[in-house]
Amino acid sequence: MEAPTRTNRYLEWQENHDLTKIRLHEQAKAFGSTKAIEDWKTIEGLRYWVQRRELKLLDYEACSDAELSAFIVQRKLAICPDAMQEPYSEGKPWALRACAIEALGAADRAPMFHHFLDLVPELRQRIYEIDMQDFKASSLPAKPPIASTCRLIRQEALPLLYVNHTVILSYDMKQLSKVSWILATDGVVIAPGQTKPPGMTFTEIKNELEQETTWGSIFARASIENYRTTQLLFHMPPEHFQYLRQIHLVFNRERFSAWHKAAAISVTLGKSAQTYRVKVERLDTDLRINRKLVVQPENMVERRVIEVLDQVATRGGMMKLTAEDFCALKHAITRGWCDYSEWHKETTGEFAY
Repeated sequence: MEAPTRTNRYLEWQENHDLTKIRLHEQAKAFGSTKAIEDWKTIEGLRYWVQRRELKLLDYEACSDAELSAFIVQRKLAICPDAMQEPYSEGKPWALRACAIEALGAADRAPMFHHFLDLVPELRQRIYEIDMQDFKASSLPAKPPIASTCRLIRQEALPLLYVNHTVILSYDMKQLSKVSWILATDGVVIAPGQTKPPGMTFTEIKNELEQETTWGSIFARASIENYRTTQLLFHMPPEHFQYLRQIHLVFNRERFSAWHKAAAISVTLGKSAQTYRVKVERLDTDLRINRKLVVQPENMVERRVIEVLDQVATRGGMMKLTAEDFCALKHAITRGWCDYSEWHKETTGEFAY
C-alpha cells in the first residue's frame, strides 16, 4: 500500500474552532443562511450550524413536526421525562418541537454503535463515498486506510474506489533510432534488428540510479516508473479489473538525456459492456509536427488503442478487462507512434522526431 502523503487527503478535518464570529457568519451565508450576525445568540451555536452544513447533515429546523416525530421514534430517543411526553398530533403545533431538535442534534454528536459492520450496507457505502471523495488519482496500488481494516470492508470499498477514481499507468520509451522505439518495461523492440537490454532486478535498478551511469541511469529511471505500473497490475485481484472505469496512460520518452511526456491517453469505460471513450493528448511540444497534415500522431495512436478495446469488447465486454489487456494497450500506443513516424517520413521526407 502506498504510504499516505499530503496529496492523499483521506480524512482531512476542516477545523473552524478558531474562526471569529464574522468569519463563521460568512461561511453560514455561503451555506444559505439568511440570519443576520446579531441574530445568532452565541458563537457556539453558529459554529455548530456551520459544522452540520459542512458534514452535510440534515437541517432539523427545516423538517416538519411529523418528520421530527418520526425521527424520534425511529431512533428511540427520549426528548422529555415520560410524564411530560406529548405525542405528535396532526393539525396542531407540536409543543415538543424544540426538544426534539435538541435531542436529535445531541444524538448526532454522540453516535452509538459498537461495530462498523453493525451498520446497514447502504450506510457503509455512503461512508466509503465520503472517505474516498478526496482520494487522488493513483499511480501505485494505493488504497485508503479504511480498506486495510478487514477483508469484508476491503471487498466493499475497493470496487467503489476503482469505479470513481482514475488509475494512472506510466510507461517510458527509449528512442533507439529515428523510427525505432523500445519499451523500458520489458525491452520489447518495435523496429527489427534491435536487442533486448539486460534484465535488471529492482535492487539493480536502484543501484544504477545511485551510480548515475549514462545509459544505465536512464534505463533505471524508466524502469522505476514501469516497476510501479507493473506492481499495480500484479497486485490488483483479477476480479477488480472489471470495476475500472477511468484509466490514464502516460508515455514518457528520452530526448537529449532528459525525459519528456510524449503522450497521455485517457480511457473511460462505459457502464455497458461494449462502450468506451478514448481521448489522446500529445504533451511533448518539442516534436516537429506539421499540424496542417491530414494525419496527426493522435489519430494513429487512437486507432491502435481502439483496436485493442474492440478486441476486449468482442471477447465479452469491458467487464472482462485483464492485466494482459493493459500490456496490449501499451504496445498498441507505441506502435501508433511508430506508425506516425514512418508515415511522416514517407509523406514529407522528414522524420517527425
